[in-house]
Amino acid sequence: MAKKGINKKSISLDMTAMCDMAFLLLTFFILTAKMKAAEPVQVEIPSSQPAEKVPEQGLIRITLAPDGRIFFGLSEFANRKEVLKQLNESKKIGLSADDLDALASEETIGMPVEDLKEYASLSPEERGDFLQEGIPADSANNELQYWITYAKSTNPNYKFGIKADQKTDYEHYNKVIRSLQELRYNKFSLITSLEQ
Repeated sequence: MAKKGINKKSISLDMTAMCDMAFLLLTFFILTAKMKAAEPVQVEIPSSQPAEKVPEQGLIRITLAPDGRIFFGLSEFANRKEVLKQLNESKKIGLSADDLDALASEETIGMPVEDLKEYASLSPEERGDFLQEGIPADSANNELQYWITYAKSTNPNYKFGIKADQKTDYEHYNKVIRSLQELRYNKFSLITSLEQ
């Protein structure tokens, strides 16, 4: 006797709830994503095979432009503000609380201390057009050491990363390395892109 076949019914799923959930998640990630701030100088870094990955957080990033200008960057807003507050007090710049907030919102800064007041008074659009001439690191006027010292006072566990354009002369690297060595910091990483 032949077996009677089972009647198969097509199953229909209501995907409305799934579409709603997907769009809610997409909206959540878009709204909570942090936009990366534009850097004041474009640097084309060399490629290499790094032995260890340079951390994103807990890093003092010193950037060298192709023309040798030096820029200083910290990833944490509170520590940037504290460094600027210490610079303001020690160098008597005359920055207000609003000026400190405006400057601390910039992840990377590269100018002499005396230009900070003028830079802070600019609107965000005007700051994009402002030519930052770099932090002095000469033997006669080494302001880079102030930035490094104050940053290390906010977090002694900070590591150093030097990010330089592949066309930057060694003489400019040497200024930064000498500044670090004079402060007895002999361990730093060179930030490069991963070789293909």
